[in-house]
Amino acid sequence: MARRPSTVSMSSLASSTLSPKPAHSVASPETTSNGARSTVWLPPRSVSLSSKLDTIVAQNGFSNVLEPDELFIKYTVSEVKAVQRRLRTDADAKQEELRLMVGERYRDLLQASTSIISIAQSSNHVLEALEEMRNVVGSTDLPRTPKRSVVGQEDKHLHALQSLSAHMKLLLDAPEHLWRLMERRMYLHAAWLFLLSRVVHRVLTRDDEGDEDGWQTYGIEVSEQMPLVQRQWDTVSQFRSQIIHKATISLREYACSSGEICATLLTLHLLESRPLPETLSIFLAQRSKALSILLSRTQERVANGHASEPSVRRNKTTNRVRRALAVLDVVSRTMGTARVIFSDQAASDNVCTMRRALQYIQTAQESTASSLPAELRLTTQTLLTSLPSSTHFLLLPLSIRSYKPYVDSASLTSSIPQPQLDKKLDGWFRKASEDVRRTMEKWFSSLENIREVWDVRMAICAWLGAVDGLETHEKAHIKSVVDDVAQRQVHVVWKSALALAEATFREHLAVAVNAFKEDSESVLLVYARPVEYLFQAPPTPSMFQASLNSSLAVVSFQKYKSALQRQVAGRTPLLDDVLNSAERHAQDLQEDLEAMQGDDDDSRTLIARLVASYRPNAESLATEVANALRTTASDIVDDSESSMRSLIFIGRIADELSTSSQFVTRLGCDPSATHDFQSNMAALHSLTIERWREHVIRHIMQGSCCAGAESMPTRPSARLMQALLSLSSSIQQLGIAVSSLRQRHLVGGTLQRFVSQILERLADAEVPLPQQDWQELCDLDFLRVIAGMWDSECEDVARRLDGRIAQKWEKLRAQGTGTTSQQNLESALQDHLSRTQTLLAPLLPLPTSPTTSTRKTKTEKSTSLLHHGLPMVEQQFQPAVELVKPSPRFGLLLVGSTAVR
Repeated sequence: MARRPSTVSMSSLASSTLSPKPAHSVASPETTSNGARSTVWLPPRSVSLSSKLDTIVAQNGFSNVLEPDELFIKYTVSEVKAVQRRLRTDADAKQEELRLMVGERYRDLLQASTSIISIAQSSNHVLEALEEMRNVVGSTDLPRTPKRSVVGQEDKHLHALQSLSAHMKLLLDAPEHLWRLMERRMYLHAAWLFLLSRVVHRVLTRDDEGDEDGWQTYGIEVSEQMPLVQRQWDTVSQFRSQIIHKATISLREYACSSGEICATLLTLHLLESRPLPETLSIFLAQRSKALSILLSRTQERVANGHASEPSVRRNKTTNRVRRALAVLDVVSRTMGTARVIFSDQAASDNVCTMRRALQYIQTAQESTASSLPAELRLTTQTLLTSLPSSTHFLLLPLSIRSYKPYVDSASLTSSIPQPQLDKKLDGWFRKASEDVRRTMEKWFSSLENIREVWDVRMAICAWLGAVDGLETHEKAHIKSVVDDVAQRQVHVVWKSALALAEATFREHLAVAVNAFKEDSESVLLVYARPVEYLFQAPPTPSMFQASLNSSLAVVSFQKYKSALQRQVAGRTPLLDDVLNSAERHAQDLQEDLEAMQGDDDDSRTLIARLVASYRPNAESLATEVANALRTTASDIVDDSESSMRSLIFIGRIADELSTSSQFVTRLGCDPSATHDFQSNMAALHSLTIERWREHVIRHIMQGSCCAGAESMPTRPSARLMQALLSLSSSIQQLGIAVSSLRQRHLVGGTLQRFVSQILERLADAEVPLPQQDWQELCDLDFLRVIAGMWDSECEDVARRLDGRIAQKWEKLRAQGTGTTSQQNLESALQDHLSRTQTLLAPLLPLPTSPTTSTRKTKTEKSTSLLHHGLPMVEQQFQPAVELVKPSPRFGLLLVGSTAVR
C-alpha cells in the first residue's frame, strides 16, 4: 500500500504553542526517502522570528530549513527545543493515525483473504466435477432408441412430444396468467386455471407403467429428465393462498355486481372446498369490515372543521347526505346480493344464482348459460381460448380441454336452506343497523338547525323508496332508525335554540335597563322615547351604491323601509333591540317548523309528534320571558326618574309583546298558551301604567292644584294649568299607542285618577275666602269640560264633578256672590279650552269622524287642525298660562291681571 503524505494538523500546532500570543507558522514541504513530500510546520514564535524564517525560506529554499547546524546557528536553544517538540508531536500524530487506519482496515483484509481461499476451493471442486463428468460419460453406453418400423408409431411419438410441450407450456405460463387474472380481479378464472395446472402436473408426474398412454411408453421419464416440472409446480402451488386471500379481500368492495360476488364466492368454494353456508359467513364478515371502515372514515371527515357560512354549511350537509347514503348502500347491496346469490325465492325460476352456476359447471348447457352472468359462464375451453398462444393448447388431450372442477350440487354443503339464510341475513342486518345508528347519532349531532336535520332525513327516505336491495320490513326498520335519530337531534336543536333565545333576551333586557341608569339624557331622548325618535329621520339610501350594484340598492331600500316602519310603530332602537332578540329566534324556530314537510303518512306522523313535543318547550320559553319581565319590574322599588324610565320601558316591552309583536305567534305555542301569554303581558303593562300614574300624579299633587288670585275668575287657575301641562308632558313622554282605543283607555284612566285625587284633596281642604270658591268652581268646571269629552272613560269622575260643582253653586248663591250664570262660565271655559287645546292635546280625545270633503275653506282647514273649536277673536289677549306672579314690590307692573302684549 502506498504511504500517505504526512501532514501536521492545525490542532497539533495549536496544542504545542508556548506563547499565548498569536503565532505564525511556515509550512515547509520535505522530500522523504520514497519520493513523497511531507509538510513540516515550524514552531510558533514571535513576529521577529517569523520574519526571519520567511526570509530564510525565500533565500535558501525549503531543504535548508531543517539543517541542524543551520538551526543552532540562527536560533536560540529554546527555539530549537520548540522545533524538537513540534517534530515529536508530529511523529506521535502520524503514529496514531497509522494505528487507527490499521484498526479500521484489518477486518477487511482478513475477510478478503478468507474469500480468496474460498474461491480457490470452489474452483478446485468445479475442476474435479468436470473431470468426473468426463469419466462417467466416456464409460457409459448410449441408450438405443427402439426402432419404429411403421409410420404410425412415429406419428404417435411426435404427437406425444407435442402434447408434452403443450403440458409444459401451460405449466410454465401459469404464473404469468395467474398474476394477470388476479390483477383483473377475475378470481374464478384464476382458480380454474390453478386447478387445471394441478391436473396437468399430475398428468406429467404420473408413473403408471401399465398405462399405454403414459410418457414411459414413448421413452420419456418426466420426473427424471424434466425436473423443471416439479419446480414449476412448486411455484404455481403458492398462488392458491394468494388467490384465496385476494378473493376474500375483494368481497369488501360493495360496488361489485352480484355476478362478480358470486364468482368470488365460487372461487372460495372450489379452492378451499368450503360449504356454501361458510362462504356466506365469510361474505357477511367482509362486508361488516367494509362497513366499519367506511363508518370510521366518514366519522373522521365529519369531525374535521366547522364553519357557519350558509354556503359552506350547505356543502357540508350535501356531503353528509352523500356519506349516509353510501353507508346505507353497503347494507342494501349486501342484503340484495346475498339474496340473489343464495336465495331461491329471490329468483324468477326459484333457482338461485349459485345453484345455477354449479349446475353449469357440471353440465355446461346453453340453456343454463343464458340465465347466468358473463362472469360465471366459464369452461376450460373458454379459459384456454382467452389465454395467449391459445392455438398451442389445442395439442392438449381432450380430457384436459374438457376438465371440470368437481362439485356436488346435491350435497348439503352446496346449498343453504332458506330459514338458515334468513336467520344469517337478519342477524347481520340488525348488527349493521345498530352500527349505522351509532354513527348517525354522531353525524346528526353536528347539524345546527332543523332544516338540515330534515333535509338529511328526507334524502334518506327518498333513497329508501327507490332502493331495490331491501325488503319492506327492512326499509321500515332503517326508516325508524333514521326517524329516531332525527327526532332526538331535533329535540336537542330545539332545546338549545330555546335556551339561547331565553339567555339572549335576558341579556339584552339587562343591558337596556342598565342603559337608563348609565346613559345620558340626550341618548335616551333618541333611543328610548318614541316621540323624539319619531322625528329623527333615518339615513336615506345612497344613490351612489344604487348605481353600482342593484342588489345593494334593494338591501339599502329595505333597511330604509324597515326603519320608517319602526318609527311609525314607535319601536325605538333600544326597544327594537330587546324585542328583536326574542323575535329573531322565534322566527328561526318558525322557519324550522315550516321546513318540516312531508307527503307520506310517516312524515306527517313524525311532524305531529315533534310539534307536540316542541310546544311545551316553546310555552316554557314564553313563560320564562314573561317571568324575566315581571322579575325586572318587581326589582324596581324606588321612585327615581331612572327607575321610572326603566319601568316604563318594561311596560312598553310588555305592551308590544301583548299586541303587535309576532314573538309568541311565531314561537308556535298552543292558542290557549298564546292567549295566556298575551294576557299576562297586558296585565304587566297595566301594572306598570298604574305605578307610573301613581308616580306622576303624586309628584303633580305635591303642590296645590286649585288656587286663584282673581275676584271673579273665568278661567282655570295657573296651578291647575301647570298640573295639566305636567300631566300632558308625562303622557307624551310615555308614548302614543298605535291603537286609538288603547290610547283612550290610557289617557282616560290617567285623567280619571288625576281628577279623583283633586276631588279628594278639595274635600279635605278648607276654603275660607269666596274668591277661592270661585276659582275652585272654575277649575272644577274646566275639569268637567275635559272629562265630558271622554264619555265612558271618565263617567264616574264626571258625576262626582257635577255633584261638587252643584254644591259650589249653591254655596256661592247663598253667599250672594254667584252673579255670573253657569252658562256664561261654561262658555268662557270652553273658549279657554279652545285656546289651550294644542298644549293639552295629549289629554284630549281625537275626533271620531274626520272631514271627508276634498275642498276645504280657510275656516274648515283651521277647524281640522283645531279639533275642539276655534277661539273667539278679541282685542285683549289672555295668556294661557300665568308666566310671572305679581310682586307686591312692583305693584305697577301689569302682570297677571292686565293685558300682556
